[in-house]
Amino acid sequence: MEREAEARDRSISGPIGRSRPLGWRKQGLCPPWLFTLLVMGVFVALAVEQGMVMALRTPQELLMGARINRLRSRSHLHDLNRAGNLNCAADKRMDAITAQGGACVSDDKAALAAANQCKWFGDYKFVTELVSCGGGDPLNAWVSNATTRAVLVDPSYRDIGVASRSVKGGRYWVVIVGTT
Repeated sequence: MEREAEARDRSISGPIGRSRPLGWRKQGLCPPWLFTLLVMGVFVALAVEQGMVMALRTPQELLMGARINRLRSRSHLHDLNRAGNLNCAADKRMDAITAQGGACVSDDKAALAAANQCKWFGDYKFVTELVSCGGGDPLNAWVSNATTRAVLVDPSYRDIGVASRSVKGGRYWVVIVGTT
């Protein structure tokens, strides 16, 4: 009789409480396999979004971004990130420039407004727009000009957006660099 009383006094949970932790269902968490699928889904969504951004660019636009990054690496600076929202802003500015009948004038305020309109979260602190209209290689022209070269090798810029279009037999370029 004494043994039965001792057995009843000792519970499975022990003197402090439960000896085993609560399972994921009791804690209100999702199961490990579902959590793994969710994390993988986020990575796939980010990869698809990046692929869509890259697919929208022409090879010439991608090459222009790579050439600018090569110029920056020669100056021992970090590469600029290709930002989909700055590509969107560059496209908007390209539409505005070609709608004006090809007025080849850069407008940093309009570029900032376009960048903030395209950006989903937060705003850009500042952006600079480089515009080239007509023939020739725009990067060579920008590098040979001290002002535009200083913009291209400015370490404060983090993102880049590029747009190009053939207009009236010439190639128009808009490059926007910015920092959030």
